[in-house]
Amino acid sequence: MTRIAMFVFRLFLAILYNVWMLLVFLTVTSVLLLANHYWSTLVACYEVCANFGADLVRLIQNF
Repeated sequence: MTRIAMFVFRLFLAILYNVWMLLVFLTVTSVLLLANHYWSTLVACYEVCANFGADLVRLIQNF
């Protein structure tokens, strides 16, 4: 009985681990694909944020 329970427990852990790795893989892949697809949008947002940050620093320095 104990051996069967340990086998079932290890099987459950293996399945859980594989599902977790699959989720991580799919998440990373989808993020990379989205980043590739919206690369120009991300660059534009970065430039806007960088310009805003530079303007903010300039404003604080002049104040």
